[in-house]
Amino acid sequence: MSIAFKLPALVAVCATACSVAVGIGAYKRSADALEDVTAAKLVSISESRSAAFSTYLKGVEEDVELIARSPVVSDALRELNRSFAGLGISSDRTEALLRTVYKVDNPNGDVENPEDLPENVSAYKQTHDRFHPWLKLLHELKGYYDVFLISPQGDVVYTSSKHAEFGTNLITGRWKNTALAGTISGALSTPPNVTAQFTDFQSYAPIGGAPASFLSEPVFDGGKFLGVIALQMPIIRLNEIMQVTAGMGETGETYVVGSDRLMRTDSRFDEDSSILKVSVNTTTSERALAGESGVMFAYDYKGHDVLSAYSPFTFRGARWALLSEIGAVEVMAPVIQLRNMTFAIVVVTTAVVVAIGFFAARSVTKPLSRIRNAFLDFGVTRRVDGPIPGTGRSDELGDIARTFSEVAKQVSGFIEAQKTEAVRLESMVQERTRDLMQTQTKLERLVERGIALGGEHSETRLIDAVLDVAKELAQADGATLYMLKDDALHFENMKNDSMGIDIGGHDGPPVGLVPVPLWDPESKEPNHRNVASHCALVGETVLIDDAYNNENFDFSGTKRVDEQNGYHSTSFLTVPLKPRGKNVIGVLQLINAKNPETGEVGPFDVEVVNFVEALASQAAVALDNKNLIQSQKELLDSFIELMAAAIDAKSPYTGGHCRRVPELAMMLARSAESESDGPLSEFKFANEDEWREFRIAAWLHDCGKVTTPEYVVDKATKLETIYNRMHEIRTRFEVLLRDNKIAFLQAALDGKEPDRDAFERENAALMDDFAFVAECNIGGEFMDEEKKERLRQIGRREWTRHFSDRLGLSIAERKRMDEFSEPALPVVEKLLDDKPEHIHRRETSDVFGDNPYGFDMDVPEHRFNHGEIYNLCISRGTLTAEERFIINDHIVQTIIMLEGLPYPDHLKRIPEIAAGHHETMIGTGYPRKLKKDDMSIPARIMAIADIFEALTAADRPYKPAKTLTESIRIMSFMKKDQHIDPDLFDLFLRNGVYKEYARRFLLPEQIDEVDISAYMDDGAVPAAS
Repeated sequence: MSIAFKLPALVAVCATACSVAVGIGAYKRSADALEDVTAAKLVSISESRSAAFSTYLKGVEEDVELIARSPVVSDALRELNRSFAGLGISSDRTEALLRTVYKVDNPNGDVENPEDLPENVSAYKQTHDRFHPWLKLLHELKGYYDVFLISPQGDVVYTSSKHAEFGTNLITGRWKNTALAGTISGALSTPPNVTAQFTDFQSYAPIGGAPASFLSEPVFDGGKFLGVIALQMPIIRLNEIMQVTAGMGETGETYVVGSDRLMRTDSRFDEDSSILKVSVNTTTSERALAGESGVMFAYDYKGHDVLSAYSPFTFRGARWALLSEIGAVEVMAPVIQLRNMTFAIVVVTTAVVVAIGFFAARSVTKPLSRIRNAFLDFGVTRRVDGPIPGTGRSDELGDIARTFSEVAKQVSGFIEAQKTEAVRLESMVQERTRDLMQTQTKLERLVERGIALGGEHSETRLIDAVLDVAKELAQADGATLYMLKDDALHFENMKNDSMGIDIGGHDGPPVGLVPVPLWDPESKEPNHRNVASHCALVGETVLIDDAYNNENFDFSGTKRVDEQNGYHSTSFLTVPLKPRGKNVIGVLQLINAKNPETGEVGPFDVEVVNFVEALASQAAVALDNKNLIQSQKELLDSFIELMAAAIDAKSPYTGGHCRRVPELAMMLARSAESESDGPLSEFKFANEDEWREFRIAAWLHDCGKVTTPEYVVDKATKLETIYNRMHEIRTRFEVLLRDNKIAFLQAALDGKEPDRDAFERENAALMDDFAFVAECNIGGEFMDEEKKERLRQIGRREWTRHFSDRLGLSIAERKRMDEFSEPALPVVEKLLDDKPEHIHRRETSDVFGDNPYGFDMDVPEHRFNHGEIYNLCISRGTLTAEERFIINDHIVQTIIMLEGLPYPDHLKRIPEIAAGHHETMIGTGYPRKLKKDDMSIPARIMAIADIFEALTAADRPYKPAKTLTESIRIMSFMKKDQHIDPDLFDLFLRNGVYKEYARRFLLPEQIDEVDISAYMDDGAVPAAS
């Protein structure tokens, strides 16, 4: 296709496109302007109506307040109340008497022969005639629908219009549930509690259900309540304000809607009243009732498309919506007219421009064709025959023709030009060689720094290093690193050399900037306007040469910060942090590439992008590894805490022990670390790993309790196994008591004289013996030998068993019982006995086997001994030696479990720390009889934490919760006996660790004042802080 065709066609197309674009732009702008003007005008009209409406209501409010304070109204109420009271005691009779004179069509009470009226009616009429002209004038001048005077007893003693409520009682009469009755609310209280009232429009029965609204004010005279004056709001006046048509066109109207979504003023388009009849449930009415103002296209209450200006309106507690609306067709009419006119102009303009462009293009293409033919001839003949067409022209075509004639002269210079080009290419090779060497240096630096990043343990130091290396590689003035958390990019570190900014990271203060959301909080659309969030969303690098001239992203915030700090952000390189095969975890952003020689700011070199992306990839992997390690740590911690909670949950009596001991241990460890002198001054955890090792050990210190039977841990009485065997003993006593009674009665049946004294003594002895046995079943601090001997004597009593003890047994019980022959029934047995079947033998006498852990504990001969005398004679507490060994065995199981785990180097001390809390400083503890020097300070801390928690715990079955003083006194004996570390115990008291723990975990009644000087070696007490 030749230029002779393409150029005219191109001119025509461009002209048409420009005309259409200009036309559309002009139309759109003008249409928007017309719509904005119409909306602003409508809002102005709505505001003026709202102001007029408010002014009128304020005037009515001021009227009723002023009238209520008028002496005329006070006198009128006082005298009309008196005259009204003289009409009779029956409200119906009073109303009937007044209706003989006053009617709706005769509100003045004009009668031909007033002297014929009853005396009391005549007295009322004289009072009425004195005040009626003034009140009627108020009614007519202000346009109120009616004026009411109401007595303190609720009687309507006066109305201007004499409708059905006149002469009735609003408290007891037939209108007691009307809106007017609300104006006298509180009148019968002592003292009267009547306040100014406004009732929104309601259907009002006394005037046939027509809408009515009232504004009232109480009337007082020298503090005495005389009654209420009430004004019935004039609907006509309100409509006059709302129905002003100026500026509303043919379809516009303004109206008020109540909170019940019914109209409070009449529509200008309805012949009948709209008040309380027309329902308005539109978008704009709902917004206005919700307290919003604005203007928008919406559907009105008739379903017509309108432009609606809406605003809220309140008056004395009433909540209304004021709406000004014009039909959308009427609003858009000028816009449509503008569209048609614009279209016509565009069509005419396009035709004219196309015609002119066509002839202009032809004036260029025709001589251009002649010059082309001359070029073709020259290409064939390599010479010019005759003059070149067009050399005489003064325009660009003439220049082309003259240039062509000189081409031959320039051929001779071609070889020289080739030599010059060779020199230039050599220079480029050398420059490229330098670039390659620089690239190699950057690669070496990238590898070196990548190795360093992989070995960094601190996440904040890692982030610092990433920013430093990125700035160095890209020669950037500033850098920011974001981390993706909860669908937002959080500022982790920010550096800028020119502005002297270095915040976030390991040593800097927190960045404190609002995170960048990936999703718009309102529209829920992806946030592609911010370059960082866009980079995170798409997972691709974004390179921007000049932010101020970039239209793809919103840099308004950047420009604002630049203006505040005298800075200019130009080039941006934004790279996602994306581990291989995973999602984006953050964003690295570099700002303002600087020339290392001149310091000038320019675009980032494209070659630098690859290096920064490689660094970002290494950083993403390193950060992701850190996150994975942290997640594993959190999972391990959660599992450990879960296991501790499960152990606590086994027994309601030790619930919380595995949770409270770590808390107390951490408190004491922090206190020990803070010591600057004394025996604990050298104690320090070297790093966070050692703190974590100690914390895990504290949580796992009783993990072996998972193997301890609950009924041993929870043993609350001496005879308790899985149930309290005291009930079985009680049954035997019941049998002996019954046998004594049977023997007494049998003697009488046999004709013998029963010994009643012996019978009573035996009964009393049984009662006393059982009470003693029951008391012995409760564990105590000490049981002497005298009580034990009495138990044995009571146990020697005999009773007769008639039922086999081999029935209803488990397999294990049956197996144990089968070792002994069953005596013939009935059998005489001791009341309390240690039977052979009470013994549960061990399967092996070598409990610890090869004992690789060095356990050194006295092992009882039997696994269990459930003998009744044996258990009841326990000297202290409720546990036998066998059960005490089972309880103590939890630490053995703890050591076996913890020693069997494959720990990393920084957690290898967990078994040692966790397993020493039952050892003493002198080797008398268990399970390995370690001494002070055999245990680390953290292990000794665990002992104090475990003991203090056990003493103060309020959930033990065998003892009440001890107070602070009692617990510390007991621990002071343990310190004296070298059961606990004396230095740590003094620190525990001196630094108030026991107080801190008590405030968090003890009951209020346990917390008392402790004189710690009595329990410390030097007696020194720290000053109160």
